[in-house]
Parts: sequence; structure tokens; C-alpha cells
Amino acid sequence: MRAADVKNRLIAISEILNLIKCLDGEYVEAGPSGDITRDRINVAPTGRNFYSVDPLSIPTRSAYEVGKKLGVKLLERYKAEEGRIPETVTFVEWFTDPTNTDGEQIAEILFLLGVRPVWDVDRVVGLEAIPLEELKRPRIDVVVRIGGLFRDTCPSLIELIDEAISKVSSLDEPPELNFVRKHLLENGVKFRILGENQAHMEPG
Repeated sequence: MRAADVKNRLIAISEILNLIKCLDGEYVEAGPSGDITRDRINVAPTGRNFYSVDPLSIPTRSAYEVGKKLGVKLLERYKAEEGRIPETVTFVEWFTDPTNTDGEQIAEILFLLGVRPVWDVDRVVGLEAIPLEELKRPRIDVVVRIGGLFRDTCPSLIELIDEAISKVSSLDEPPELNFVRKHLLENGVKFRILGENQAHMEPG
């Protein structure tokens, strides 16, 4: 089924035809851009009037799988060096993450929090907490420093991370298995997403 879809998309490539239509001032259908090797088969057929990213599709399913692997490797390395897993991890989130990797770092953030996206076809429509018995580790507290371009162009992704933090902090779980809740109970600090001229709070 997938092979047939790829074949049909490649057959439909019409770059020269669409270039001529563009030069004639005619309408050229819009389509996403990106790297087909990162499971972005929807960039084909090429030759369309491309846009860089659809924030509502991030993280993609494939990006979430990569993010999970990154999260596992991070925790394994930290434990090997420090003898324990970290209670808090800090990320710097740039606009290049959603545009170049379909949100692999955002996926890593969600996975460390112990949360996964809910997709409707290719759109992220919600989040669900991964049960602790499936996660097999505590939920990691995450602090995110966002760049200005990310802040201005991806408000839906900021809200997604904020929703994940809020969901995790409200779970009725032992603090030693939920470091977001533990730190909130210990010091009451709610700020988790920080950027220039703004800060997002994790609701208490």
C-alpha cells in the first residue's frame, strides 16, 4: 500500500509544467517541503508551491520514534556517568528543529516527560501520559529555553509542550516517580518554558 502511494507520488511530479504555470502567472498547488529520507513522502510530488512546516503535524510519528531513542540514550549516558538518572533536563529549542527534523527534539522532550502525542492521520490532536508501568522510569522534569523565531512562528508547539508539562504535574503519582510534581511540591516554581520577553507557566 505504501509502495503504491510512493510510486503514484513520484509519477505525479510535474516540476517543469508547474514552472511554466508559475511564469504564466497561473495557480500552483501548495505542498510541504523537506527531506524525503526522513519519512516525508508527502513532499512528493515536487514542483509545488512549497511551505516549510505545518506546526500542527509536529512531532511526526517518525520524529517521535527518533525522539524516544534520543531520550533513552540521554538517560543511559547520564546514568553511566553519574550513577543515577537526572531529575531535570534543560533544552534549547530553535526553529530549526521543527523545520529540519519534524520536531525530533520536541519528541524527546515529550518522551522524557513520559507523554506521547495522539495523531489523527498526520495531525497531532492531543497528548496522553505513558503509564509508569510502561515507562519503567520516573518522569523527568524538563525546562525549555526557546529561541525568538520559534516563539514567533510556532505558538502551537509551545502550547503542546506546556500542555504536556501541565498534564504530568497534575498526575496523582509518587513524587519520586514524577520529578515535575516533586519539584512543584518542593519549591512551587512553575516556570518551565522560557524565552525573550515572555515565560510560560506550568499550571499548578
